Amino acid sequence: MKVKLLVLGLMLLCLNSYAQENSENICGSYKDGLGDMVITKLILKEDSTFELTTPDPIFAHTHENYTNMGRWTYSSQSVILNQSLKPRQINVEIKERHLDSSDSITVKINYILDVYENEKLISSEPFEFEMLTLTLNGKKKGYNFRSWESHRTCLFAPKVKNQVLLDSLGTAQIPRKDLKSISVYGYGFDQPLILSIENRETNYLEIKIIHPVDRERMPRNKQVIVKGDRAFYYELNGKVLTTGMLSPLVKQK
Repeated sequence: MKVKLLVLGLMLLCLNSYAQENSENICGSYKDGLGDMVITKLILKEDSTFELTTPDPIFAHTHENYTNMGRWTYSSQSVILNQSLKPRQINVEIKERHLDSSDSITVKINYILDVYENEKLISSEPFEFEMLTLTLNGKKKGYNFRSWESHRTCLFAPKVKNQVLLDSLGTAQIPRKDLKSISVYGYGFDQPLILSIENRETNYLEIKIIHPVDRERMPRNKQVIVKGDRAFYYELNGKVLTTGMLSPLVKQK
């Protein structure tokens, strides 16, 4: 029995030493971009603190940069930034009605932005979002609701199709059809949120979105996968991508 306990203790000691050695090896500065033009920069320090500079992770179209500091942990090739902070969740509510005289579906969107600073709510106000995509009945193509019309300023920029402009009251009309479900997706969403429609003859939808964000855009339980001198930071549908077109951050020597 004593021998088994001794062996178990030695194994735990070796595992702890291995984890500590690997966490020390990944310390350093990682970044992407071209030359002096840095997009994202992550510094993992030996005292288990980090410094992160990145474009706005919620509303990328603003082209604003944010710098944050916090603590990181490491396990099985994964670095977690601010593990103690629970990710904020977007809440979507739908009210449905049936209007006998309407031959279209009226959509009203109330978008509320809740802003937090130092873990305290400092404002909760209507937000003029750039684009929100609504897809009906699980179809692939959806309607892109916008507060203003989008025009391409670059030849290589993708054209926004099926644009639906909201009026000053936040409402718009789309062709009428029987409704079973609706999915909502926009900036800051990890993935589309799917909601069921109770009345298939519904032709008036009031959609309320409460979107919580940190004013300083602090990472919250953010995973970064480290492989050698590469740190995979960017996500798609809530998962870190280690393959594809998005480049990893490269460790600087």
